[in-house]
Amino acid sequence: MTTEILQIGGVDDDEITSDAPKITIDLDDVVDESPASPSANPGESSNWNRGDDDVVLRFSFACEICACDKPISDSFQIHGCDHCYCTQCVSNHVAERLQESITEIGCPVSGCAGFLEPQHCRTILPREVFDRWGDALCEALILGAERFYCPYKECSALLIDDGSENVVQSECPECWRLFCAPCKAAWHAGIECEEFQRLKKDERSNDEEQ
Repeated sequence: MTTEILQIGGVDDDEITSDAPKITIDLDDVVDESPASPSANPGESSNWNRGDDDVVLRFSFACEICACDKPISDSFQIHGCDHCYCTQCVSNHVAERLQESITEIGCPVSGCAGFLEPQHCRTILPREVFDRWGDALCEALILGAERFYCPYKECSALLIDDGSENVVQSECPECWRLFCAPCKAAWHAGIECEEFQRLKKDERSNDEEQ
């Protein structure tokens, strides 16, 4: 493809005529080559491919336990700290601690204040691991609590005082009658616990039978 232009450099406008020297230029010689497309250089990564890598990195994280890149959707945040691991590693951590008879399970990082709770982990734990954790917590509660029986002889249901609350008047969940939690006796309305405990055994027995 060629074109012709007038040579006007150094010539006044009034002197330009149709007989002025002409220069012929081949436009094909001055057109820059187009940048190589990604497919033209298969050995090199295109800008688009690098962008794809950046997107992948933004939506993934490296689990510090298994050292694998995992999608953000597979991450699990530990309560009480900034540590985050993949769901499989957290599930394995819980199962291992339960195997060691540990029910209060903390962050995998030693000395960290983070902690795990059954309800928080329920969606990532296998059903058998979740149930085992619940059973272990119940057993630990019973073993660490004070056990006593309902003071009413015709009931005598096994009761547990875990000491979590300062309760005076309570109700038996079996016979629905009131009793005094500190005295472990039938409810003594109008009588302070110290005074009631000074009563003779026979007098207390009579009150409990009523």
